Amino acid sequence: MLNIRIPTLVMFAILALTSLFVVLNWQAILAPTELSFGIATMKLPLGMVMLSLLTLIVAMFLIYIVYLQGQALIEARRFARDLRANQERADNAEASRFTEVHKLIREEMAKLASQEAEHHAASIAALELGRRELDARIGDTVNTVAAYVGELEDRIEPILPGKQANP
Repeated sequence: MLNIRIPTLVMFAILALTSLFVVLNWQAILAPTELSFGIATMKLPLGMVMLSLLTLIVAMFLIYIVYLQGQALIEARRFARDLRANQERADNAEASRFTEVHKLIREEMAKLASQEAEHHAASIAALELGRRELDARIGDTVNTVAAYVGELEDRIEPILPGKQANP
């Protein structure tokens, strides 16, 4: 079905009824009458004068409607252009924010990587230091145990019966 609004249908109905009225009363419309224009009097058909005035007013309204439609179209295009420009600015701002966030994340990741490398190196150094200290303590403990064993051997050898003392 056609997408015609009710006011448009009413307007076409009024136009059709007016046209029917003019056709049915065409003889009366063409009948000459004395008309006064204030400064002069003329014998003209009143119906034709009124029909001409009506046609002139309808034409003026149509021109006005076309003018309003043109202005609305120009305004809509301007709004669309402004909307596109604002959308582009918003997209650029969003892209800039994404770029900044990406850059910030990369910087933070680099900081974390360097901190992790420093902590790893510090941990390795601490483990190496601990290993060296443990090796030194183990060496000291081995030396101490060897000294105790040697001292015990020195004490036990004279007591043991089959062993002679070394001169």
